[in-house]
Amino acid sequence: MVMYTPASGLGTLHMVAAIPPYNADSATHDTNSVAMHALVGTVVNSDSGQPLGATEILIRRPGDGKIISIMTDMRGGFVVPRIPPGDYALIVRRVGYESIADIRSAHAGVVDTLRLKLTEARVFLRGPKWRVASSSH
Repeated sequence: MVMYTPASGLGTLHMVAAIPPYNADSATHDTNSVAMHALVGTVVNSDSGQPLGATEILIRRPGDGKIISIMTDMRGGFVVPRIPPGDYALIVRRVGYESIADIRSAHAGVVDTLRLKLTEARVFLRGPKWRVASSSH
C-alpha cells in the first residue's frame, strides 16, 4: 500500500516512505536455519523527506568479500536478508545525491531498521573556456 498526502504545492503529492513487507524469520535464517542478520529500512531526501526510489544499497559481506547490491522500491524501501554475522561495509548511492558509506556490525538473528537520509549533491558546472582566435584577412 502506498500512502499519498496532499503537499503544500499546487498539484503535488507527498509520498510516504515505507519498508516493504518481509518475513523476519526467513530474512534472518539461511536454508540450513543458521541465524543471520538482516537490514531493512527506507532512503529519503534529507531536505524534503520524500522517498528515494532507485537508490542502490551495497553490502560487502564479511568473510568472503561478496558484494550484495539491491535497489530501493518506489517508496524508498529495502530489505537485505541473510547477512553473515560480523563487520560489513554499507554504501548507499543515487545519482544526484552524496553517497553514504559506513562500517556496520551484523549480529545473528537481528534485524536492523534504518532510515537513511541522502543529501542532494551540490554540483557546479563551469562552461567551456572560449578563446577568440584572431585572424588577419
